[in-house]
Amino acid sequence: MFVSEARKGFVTEKTKFTYALCLVRSKLDGDIRKGVRFLEELFTEGSADARRDYLYYMAVGFAKLKDYDKAIHLIDGVLSHEPANHQALNLKSEIQKRRQQDGFIGMAIVGGIGAVAVAGLVSLGIALTRK
Repeated sequence: MFVSEARKGFVTEKTKFTYALCLVRSKLDGDIRKGVRFLEELFTEGSADARRDYLYYMAVGFAKLKDYDKAIHLIDGVLSHEPANHQALNLKSEIQKRRQQDGFIGMAIVGGIGAVAVAGLVSLGIALTRK
C-alpha cells in the first residue's frame, strides 16, 4: 500500500504510520532506523492527536536499536502528558531493564578482556624470566 501510494505521489498519514510500524518491528537495524525516521516525520508533520503514538513507537525503535537514553527521553515525553499510561510505564520499565542488562554484559566483556590481557602479560613475564 505504501509503495503504491508513493508511486502516485501522495502517502496518507495512516499508510505511512502503518508502514513505519512494520519497519520498527523488523529485526533489521536499517529497517528500524527507516521506521523511526518516518515516525519522526509524522511527529512533526502529522496530526497532533497521534503524536503520543508516534513518540511511543519511536521509543520502541530506539530501544530496539539499543539507544536507551533516547528511548527513555521519548517515553518520558509520553508520560509527561499521560503519567498513568500503563503501556508507556511498562515500556519504560523494560527499557531500563534492558539497559541494565546490556551494561552488565558490557562490564563482563571488558572484565574478560582485562583478564585475558593480564594472563598474557603474566605469561610474557614468565617467558622472559626463563631466558
